[in-house]
Amino acid sequence: MATNEQRLSSLEQKIENEQEWRRDMVAWFDKRFDRLESNHRWLFGLLITILVAIIASNRIG
Repeated sequence: MATNEQRLSSLEQKIENEQEWRRDMVAWFDKRFDRLESNHRWLFGLLITILVAIIASNRIG
């Protein structure tokens, strides 16, 4: 049976992995959309944020 410290460590590792995954996704999309005009960039940023949030919530759940 896992102790509370082991559970906490496991949860901290999951959170760290999720944050790293999100940073990688944002960096990937930022490279892809780097050539967009600045007036459209906010729209794609919003869409990317929503997409990443949906995917991340599905991965956590």
